[in-house]
Amino acid sequence: MGNNLVDSVVPSLVPLVGEPWKFPYNEGNPLIVAVEYWYFGDDSGTHAGARWCVVSGYIGTAKQWDRLRRDWRDILRRFHVEEFHSTSFFQGRSPYRAWGASKRDSFLSKLIAAVNQRKLRPIGTIVDVETFNNYTLGERRVLTGGAPSLNGKLLTSGAPKNPYFVALQGVIAQATLRVSDESTVHFILDSQGALENRVHETFEEIKQRMVEKHRSKLGNLTFAESKKEPAVQAADLNAFSWSSFKERGSTLLDGRRHTALWGLTAKEDGIQLITKTTMEGVLNQQGPEARARMQGQK
Repeated sequence: MGNNLVDSVVPSLVPLVGEPWKFPYNEGNPLIVAVEYWYFGDDSGTHAGARWCVVSGYIGTAKQWDRLRRDWRDILRRFHVEEFHSTSFFQGRSPYRAWGASKRDSFLSKLIAAVNQRKLRPIGTIVDVETFNNYTLGERRVLTGGAPSLNGKLLTSGAPKNPYFVALQGVIAQATLRVSDESTVHFILDSQGALENRVHETFEEIKQRMVEKHRSKLGNLTFAESKKEPAVQAADLNAFSWSSFKERGSTLLDGRRHTALWGLTAKEDGIQLITKTTMEGVLNQQGPEARARMQGQK
């Protein structure tokens, strides 16, 4: 019986994300079957009061990421921008404050094109924070990675105050489906400060509890500073765009936010929404007695 979000979400995602990749980088060569991928991700909506929590980014080979870094840095250099951060850009803060509309539009379109011209596949998860917060402490522990034993006690505690860990598990689940059994995925996430130890622990706990078919695909997890890593900046643009869409709705997106979201999702959106239905599925898999104990932990 599955006992965490990854165990539960992996089978439920199959009809949504389709079959594993057909090795676009070595198609036609049946001797090359093992591919190493890197997933760069960022988060949005992790602040207090956020309605939706997003972890999203892109997965690709080292070759594709090297090309993206080269193009991204070139764009920033030509526009005299040291580091791209979506919040600063879309809110018109420095260094964009004095830019005219034409320059802002040109800059954004070039960043979108830099992502889209590479063989990078989007993967992301959006969590309904209000629904998450309505669960009891015990239920939220399980949803964020806590693993109950047969006697109902938690082997691991989860992170019941932070829906980020629900989204993270969703991303890991999608990644295991997006690559073949012979491939490996490494995860590089935006720096999380004090949370990084808990993220590492959650990742290792997930690996230990996953069935071998999926566990064998998971490589390492580490963090990178956005200022030094263009791939994280690209993930930030994706995460911010989805967060804006969920917070505002498509009809209230301003022109550039609309351009960003639809430009980045023109080929594939790669997003998975974790709703009450998904969470209920995870919790009900624990069995009625365990669920009752969870509900008793306020």
